[in-house]
Amino acid sequence: MQTNARKTLNILESSLREMDRLPRAIIKYGVRISLALMIAGCLVILLNHYTGYDSYKNFVGISIVKNSVTVLAEAIIGGLVIDFVLRRN
Repeated sequence: MQTNARKTLNILESSLREMDRLPRAIIKYGVRISLALMIAGCLVILLNHYTGYDSYKNFVGISIVKNSVTVLAEAIIGGLVIDFVLRRN
């Protein structure tokens, strides 16, 4: 069981190392932007809870956190699709 998982991780690692610079940069900066949005959303939610609760601010914080997950998924999928297209040509 562990050998299959290890083989899969090795295949994934080797394919990520063979990526071109553009898709790798898209994924790298997308992850950073997503992390920044996640931190900002969490800070909005925490500050809202400790400085007086407002349902609108809570909604904004939750929306920022949800959008950070969407940005992460778009960056990863976009980077992989661009890598696939560039390799095909």
